[in-house]
Amino acid sequence: MAEFLSTKATDKLNSQLNRLCVWLSSDPEYILEHCGDILSVNEYKKVIKQSSGSEQIRELLEIIIQKGEDTCQNIIDTLRKHQRHFPQLKQFFVTEAEVPGSSTPSMFADGSSVVSCREITNTTAKDISFNIQTVSQPADSSLSRNTKPQADLAASGGSVVCADKISGVHVDGGINFSVCVNAPQENTGTVEDTQPPPQGPAVRKIKDHKVELINCLMGDRFILQYVDAKGILSPRQYGNLKHTSNPEQTVTDLIDLLISKGEGTCDQFLQILKDPEVEETYPQLKYIIK
Repeated sequence: MAEFLSTKATDKLNSQLNRLCVWLSSDPEYILEHCGDILSVNEYKKVIKQSSGSEQIRELLEIIIQKGEDTCQNIIDTLRKHQRHFPQLKQFFVTEAEVPGSSTPSMFADGSSVVSCREITNTTAKDISFNIQTVSQPADSSLSRNTKPQADLAASGGSVVCADKISGVHVDGGINFSVCVNAPQENTGTVEDTQPPPQGPAVRKIKDHKVELINCLMGDRFILQYVDAKGILSPRQYGNLKHTSNPEQTVTDLIDLLISKGEGTCDQFLQILKDPEVEETYPQLKYIIK
């Protein structure tokens, strides 16, 4: 039984890593004070040299996860003991039995299909915008009724399944969900004759100010942590960007990636840049993004 609980603790930390980075970054020193028996001197120095509170918490949790199952249970017990200091932590200790359907659903999407299963909790924003675009295609005939994956959320033939969850969110403006399934384009000419899709205002603004944004943001990797905490990046994308040694290249690659994701993602990024905490970290932003 003890081994099962330890494994469960490790999985819980892994699955809630991004949310914990946001919740605990308000006072990382407090958490570090109560981890003296968990970290070695060198590990403690490695944590505190990180450039922002969010990065410190992420480094701390990654070290703890690497230490194994018993250490993960130790930090969870510590968080439980001090959860009054971080009110949002109560969500971390809500069990799946208390919240029906809280386990991560299995997902499947073929071709140009999309399954969106994002969760946004306890945040404040001026506006929230989601934009999903895909191209309708015939269902893959190679997947017979007997061989199609059995998933909780399945999309095929260019369809879209949205299972996004929003809770505890305070929005001053509005929430916009946009889903567009376009008909496939006919090939009426050569590749050179094909016109690129029109760009929205958010994409254009980021492209117009790309150089200024890179110069402004490359001094601190905090922006990478914030974008990741908002769920814009996949774990692989975050890992690739985090391990880029050159800060300027990190920010350049991040902006290029966001532009490639389209109008909805760029609009989310612009809202992040207007966040008071981000503006405080990068004072020049107010002169770039107006």
